[in-house]
Amino acid sequence: MIIESPADLVDTDWGRRLLIKLVAVAVAGLIGSYHHRVAVPALHAGGSAAVFRRTLLTEGAVLAGVVVITSWLVVAMP
Repeated sequence: MIIESPADLVDTDWGRRLLIKLVAVAVAGLIGSYHHRVAVPALHAGGSAAVFRRTLLTEGAVLAGVVVITSWLVVAMP
């Protein structure tokens, strides 16, 4: 499938699904960055493990969603 213009990302069903996946990957990256820069150092400094666990589980859930969205993209291929 060839996307001929950026408008195809919002005008086609497959393009919208791709945008959803890209947003989910970006969210997972932001959570991972927060986890790496804030939660891990706080844990090493003797802080609570609750933030560490919460960010780890949230990132894992978002990445599981990315896998589901990817399969949704594969099914939608023309």
